[in-house]
Amino acid sequence: MLRRIVITSIAPLFPDAVYGGSQAILSRIAIGLAEAGATIDLICSARPENSGGFDLAAGVRVRPLLRLTGAFPDPYEVPPADLAATARDIAPFLKAAELVYLHADIFHFRDLIPTTTPIVRSFHDFHYETALVSAFAHSADLTIVPSRYVANCIRATLGASGLREMEPVRIIPNGINTDLFTPDGPSDIEGLGPRHPDDLVLLYPHRPDERKGIFEALAVLSLLAASLNSSGTDRRVRLVVPRHLDAGNLPFMARQYAEIDARARDMGLSRSIEYVPWVSQEQMPNFYRYGDITLCLGNIIESFGLTPYESIACGTPAVAVNVGGYRELPDLQTFPTLRRIDHGDHEGAETAIRELAEVSFGATGPPPLPAQFPARFTESQMVSAYVDALLGNPPAPVSRAASSQVIDTKADGRLVLAPWCYAESDAIYDDYAYGRHRLPRLAEFFQGNDTDGALTEQELMDAGIPAHEMAEAVAQNVLIQRYV
Repeated sequence: MLRRIVITSIAPLFPDAVYGGSQAILSRIAIGLAEAGATIDLICSARPENSGGFDLAAGVRVRPLLRLTGAFPDPYEVPPADLAATARDIAPFLKAAELVYLHADIFHFRDLIPTTTPIVRSFHDFHYETALVSAFAHSADLTIVPSRYVANCIRATLGASGLREMEPVRIIPNGINTDLFTPDGPSDIEGLGPRHPDDLVLLYPHRPDERKGIFEALAVLSLLAASLNSSGTDRRVRLVVPRHLDAGNLPFMARQYAEIDARARDMGLSRSIEYVPWVSQEQMPNFYRYGDITLCLGNIIESFGLTPYESIACGTPAVAVNVGGYRELPDLQTFPTLRRIDHGDHEGAETAIRELAEVSFGATGPPPLPAQFPARFTESQMVSAYVDALLGNPPAPVSRAASSQVIDTKADGRLVLAPWCYAESDAIYDDYAYGRHRLPRLAEFFQGNDTDGALTEQELMDAGIPAHEMAEAVAQNVLIQRYV
């Protein structure tokens, strides 16, 4: 069995805080590998908070040797001397490793890894420039993704590009700790006092990035506030927002919060939005239990989306949009406290909140929790699958020079709806366009024909799709060629 593994992460790790969901996942994977007998050197970006490194757990040493920004979207925008120093510092670890795991990849020091060393990588997004460059420019022996959605996007683009042979792609869903994320436990949050039982508390557990849905949350907040005011009750609606760890460090993030405050002020919602300090992983269940509804309303292309799962496991319903990996969220039979809406449907979000909220909007309260959280979304299942992929059945190294040879991919003349597209009532929503294509007949066809099958242009025309809609759909990569 492999014993010495090097893990790389462009994002930083800290001894007493979690930078984001992907880093929480990374920590559990690293600890699981160590518990299975491996020794882990976890190389991440250096920040003042992790200076000198630390032991994440027995057998897992965090080494902040990457002299990068430690922040997105430009982790490599540093003085070139820092890149040279980084290469010198990490080379001995990479040369001594029996396997290298590139967490969320975007690791551009590939040439330091011996060609006989297997490379396993994961992608936890497939839309940021850094991830796309890594996918198209660098090969690996195994790629791990958290959802069928991401796997299909990779196969439909990189697989059809002809750039190189595709490595195996394995789907391992992200998992949550169901011992930590439970309905039972405290619901206190630093910075907030005990909540009034009549308040309607909405949660926004995301970065201030506009694409995460903060302005959609404000729009829904405004609708609900107006409804409460018109009802003549003393109830109030509140939106609780954690202030990011980097709010005081990164100018662009400070500007994002200033824009949120300005928008809330213009909408008359300044008293309804409440900031709390960034919430640690251990305190996140308290955060979820404090609220009534968790909002996931943005159009950022989530590859999986941990937030709705965590919230529901803590007994707090969630409202999410039909964008990216959120489209794979389980149905109501599995998660009766989940509602999915189309992006930008503020009225639909308000209706969903009314149905789920424990306030007297005429609703009877939220449906019961699932009897048991699905095992496939648990942390233990995720860690076990990663341990198997990296230790139990690791990939054999291939010649990365050979795998980079341009290949001849051929289209078979049939068209499929792109995996990044979704048929609504009269339009096709396009994740990568962050908006809709008005293709009513095509949308009607794919809504009424829930098919992953491939069709010829003639078959689509015979089904009543106008030629101009088909031409636009092909030009906009809504309908894409199937490659073999």
